[in-house]
Amino acid sequence: MVSKIRNLHKEHIPIEKRGRPSKVSKKTKVLLARHFLYGKLENLRQGQQLVQLIHGVQVHRETIRNYLNQEGYKVYVKHKKRDLTRDQKLARFNFARDHLNWTIEQWRNVMFSDETLFYRIGSSGRGFYYKRPEDKSIKEHHIKKLNKAATVNLCSGVASPIMA
Repeated sequence: MVSKIRNLHKEHIPIEKRGRPSKVSKKTKVLLARHFLYGKLENLRQGQQLVQLIHGVQVHRETIRNYLNQEGYKVYVKHKKRDLTRDQKLARFNFARDHLNWTIEQWRNVMFSDETLFYRIGSSGRGFYYKRPEDKSIKEHHIKKLNKAATVNLCSGVASPIMA
């Protein structure tokens, strides 16, 4: 009976909010999202600590993830990248400049190789960051720096067949 009356006058009756009230204010949720966006917070545990500091309540990591989701943020895996030294950057630039006008015949005499990393200590681990899907830019804190000392490179190559 009550549901019939409610359906009859639906537009005039506000929908009641169900469930437990939020432990965290809307302002804190926005602040949390902004801190993740600009790299001030790197993981959900740091988000928990921020909420603990502001409101004095303990929330689960899944709750922090839900808050970010409510603010329109999605999780992405950090890109792995090594830092290039100044000499490596200069060498790459010089190589590109020297080989800019090579012909296809000259490139056929080059062997192309690939590298695979094996981690001796620990693992590569996966890092995550949060951002809105419409934001296509990659920021500094979206990239995971690799530790060179704990890796072994395995190289393989492919050469073009020589035309006789």
